[in-house]
Amino acid sequence: MTTPCEGDVLLGKYVVEKVLGMGGMGVVVAAHHRQLDERVALKFLLPEAAANPEVVARFLREARAAAKIKSEHVTRVFDVGTLESGAPFLVMEYLEGRDLSALLGQHGLDVGDLQQRPGQRPRIGGVGAGHRQLRGHRLNSRRPLAGELDR
Repeated sequence: MTTPCEGDVLLGKYVVEKVLGMGGMGVVVAAHHRQLDERVALKFLLPEAAANPEVVARFLREARAAAKIKSEHVTRVFDVGTLESGAPFLVMEYLEGRDLSALLGQHGLDVGDLQQRPGQRPRIGGVGAGHRQLRGHRLNSRRPLAGELDR
Protein backbone atom coordinates (compact mmCIF):
# COMPACT_ATOMS: atom_id res chain seq x y z
CA MET A 1 0.00 0.00 0.00
CA THR A 2 1.19 3.48 -0.78
CA THR A 3 0.39 6.51 1.34
CA PRO A 4 -3.22 7.47 0.70
CA CYS A 5 -3.99 10.73 -1.07
CA GLU A 6 -6.85 13.17 -0.74
CA GLY A 7 -9.91 11.70 -2.42
CA ASP A 8 -8.84 8.04 -2.16
CA VAL A 9 -11.69 5.78 -1.04
CA LEU A 10 -10.80 3.04 1.43
CA LEU A 11 -13.07 0.05 2.03
CA GLY A 12 -15.70 1.67 -0.17
CA LYS A 13 -16.78 4.06 2.58
CA TYR A 14 -13.87 6.14 3.92
CA VAL A 15 -12.93 9.12 1.74
CA VAL A 16 -9.43 10.32 2.63
CA GLU A 17 -9.29 14.04 3.39
CA LYS A 18 -5.64 14.41 4.39
CA VAL A 19 -2.68 12.68 5.98
CA LEU A 20 -2.40 13.67 9.63
CA GLY A 21 0.87 11.96 10.43
CA MET A 22 3.26 9.25 9.38
CA GLY A 23 5.94 7.39 11.25
CA GLY A 24 8.20 4.45 10.61
CA MET A 25 5.44 1.91 11.20
CA GLY A 26 2.21 3.51 10.06
CA VAL A 27 0.16 6.43 8.88
CA VAL A 28 -2.91 8.23 10.22
CA VAL A 29 -5.35 9.96 7.90
CA ALA A 30 -8.46 12.06 8.39
CA ALA A 31 -11.33 10.57 6.44
CA HIS A 32 -15.03 11.04 5.90
CA HIS A 33 -17.26 8.03 6.57
CA ARG A 34 -19.78 8.13 3.71
CA GLN A 35 -22.61 6.21 5.36
CA LEU A 36 -22.39 7.86 8.79
CA ASP A 37 -21.49 11.32 7.47
CA GLU A 38 -18.81 11.59 10.15
CA ARG A 39 -15.15 12.52 10.17
CA VAL A 40 -12.89 9.78 11.53
CA ALA A 41 -9.20 9.04 11.80
CA LEU A 42 -7.83 5.88 10.17
CA LYS A 43 -4.56 4.41 11.37
CA PHE A 44 -2.89 1.64 9.43
CA LEU A 45 0.43 -0.08 9.11
CA LEU A 46 2.80 0.59 6.26
CA PRO A 47 3.80 -2.37 4.04
CA GLU A 48 7.09 -3.10 5.81
CA ALA A 49 5.40 -3.26 9.21
CA ALA A 50 2.35 -5.13 7.85
CA ALA A 51 4.70 -7.84 6.54
CA ASN A 52 5.83 -8.66 10.08
CA PRO A 53 3.33 -10.98 11.83
CA GLU A 54 4.54 -9.91 15.28
CA VAL A 55 3.97 -6.23 14.48
CA VAL A 56 0.51 -6.99 13.09
CA ALA A 57 -0.40 -9.01 16.18
CA ARG A 58 0.76 -6.19 18.47
CA PHE A 59 -1.14 -3.59 16.40
CA LEU A 60 -4.38 -5.59 16.64
CA ARG A 61 -3.83 -6.33 20.34
CA GLU A 62 -3.31 -2.62 21.05
CA ALA A 63 -6.43 -1.75 19.02
CA ARG A 64 -8.53 -4.18 21.09
CA ALA A 65 -7.09 -2.84 24.33
CA ALA A 66 -7.66 0.79 23.31
CA ALA A 67 -11.28 0.03 22.34
CA LYS A 68 -11.94 -1.17 25.90
CA ILE A 69 -10.74 2.06 27.53
CA LYS A 70 -13.61 4.41 28.27
CA SER A 71 -12.12 7.76 29.20
CA GLU A 72 -12.52 11.31 27.98
CA HIS A 73 -8.71 11.42 27.82
CA VAL A 74 -8.25 8.50 25.44
CA THR A 75 -9.19 8.55 21.77
CA ARG A 76 -12.06 6.15 21.13
CA VAL A 77 -11.48 3.23 18.76
CA PHE A 78 -14.57 2.31 16.72
CA ASP A 79 -13.41 -0.49 14.45
CA VAL A 80 -10.49 -2.65 13.38
CA GLY A 81 -9.95 -4.68 10.23
CA THR A 82 -7.89 -5.16 7.09
CA LEU A 83 -7.72 -2.92 4.02
CA GLU A 84 -8.05 -4.37 0.51
CA SER A 85 -4.24 -4.28 0.34
CA GLY A 86 -4.01 -6.52 3.40
CA ALA A 87 -2.81 -3.74 5.71
CA PRO A 88 -4.44 -3.84 9.15
CA PHE A 89 -6.22 -0.65 10.18
CA LEU A 90 -8.22 0.86 12.98
CA VAL A 91 -10.87 3.56 12.94
CA MET A 92 -10.72 6.17 15.69
CA GLU A 93 -12.58 9.30 16.60
CA TYR A 94 -11.17 12.33 14.84
CA LEU A 95 -9.93 14.98 17.25
CA GLU A 96 -9.71 18.64 16.36
CA GLY A 97 -6.75 20.17 18.06
CA ARG A 98 -3.12 21.09 17.95
CA ASP A 99 -0.17 18.78 17.45
CA LEU A 100 1.18 17.82 20.88
CA SER A 101 4.86 17.67 19.93
CA ALA A 102 4.70 21.08 18.22
CA LEU A 103 2.97 22.63 21.22
CA LEU A 104 5.46 21.17 23.67
CA GLY A 105 8.36 22.28 21.47
CA GLN A 106 7.07 25.86 21.46
CA HIS A 107 7.42 25.84 25.23
CA GLY A 108 10.79 24.07 25.29
CA LEU A 109 9.20 20.92 26.76
CA ASP A 110 8.89 17.25 25.94
CA VAL A 111 6.45 14.64 27.24
CA GLY A 112 8.69 13.87 30.23
CA ASP A 113 8.47 17.50 31.36
CA LEU A 114 4.72 17.52 31.00
CA GLN A 115 4.35 14.31 33.02
CA GLN A 116 5.94 16.11 35.98
CA ARG A 117 3.21 18.75 36.06
CA PRO A 118 0.56 18.25 38.76
CA GLY A 119 -2.50 16.39 37.51
CA GLN A 120 -1.10 15.51 34.09
CA ARG A 121 0.61 12.16 34.69
CA PRO A 122 -2.61 10.08 34.55
CA ARG A 123 -3.72 11.85 31.39
CA ILE A 124 -0.55 11.54 29.33
CA GLY A 125 1.48 8.77 30.92
CA GLY A 126 0.57 6.33 28.18
CA VAL A 127 1.65 8.74 25.46
CA GLY A 128 5.22 8.71 26.70
CA ALA A 129 5.31 4.96 27.06
CA GLY A 130 3.68 4.22 23.74
CA HIS A 131 4.97 6.88 21.39
CA ARG A 132 8.19 8.58 22.40
CA GLN A 133 8.28 10.72 19.27
CA LEU A 134 4.69 11.96 19.65
CA ARG A 135 4.01 11.95 15.94
CA GLY A 136 0.43 12.85 15.21
CA HIS A 137 -0.74 13.16 18.80
CA ARG A 138 -3.21 15.97 19.24
CA LEU A 139 -4.46 18.02 22.12
CA ASN A 140 -8.21 17.92 21.80
CA SER A 141 -9.68 21.39 22.13
CA ARG A 142 -12.68 19.84 23.93
CA ARG A 143 -10.42 18.12 26.48
CA PRO A 144 -7.47 20.45 27.10
CA LEU A 145 -4.55 19.65 29.37
CA ALA A 146 -5.72 21.90 32.19
CA GLY A 147 -4.98 24.96 30.04
CA GLU A 148 -1.37 25.02 31.23
CA LEU A 149 0.21 25.27 27.78
CA ASP A 150 -2.49 27.42 26.21
CA ARG A 151 -1.63 30.47 28.30
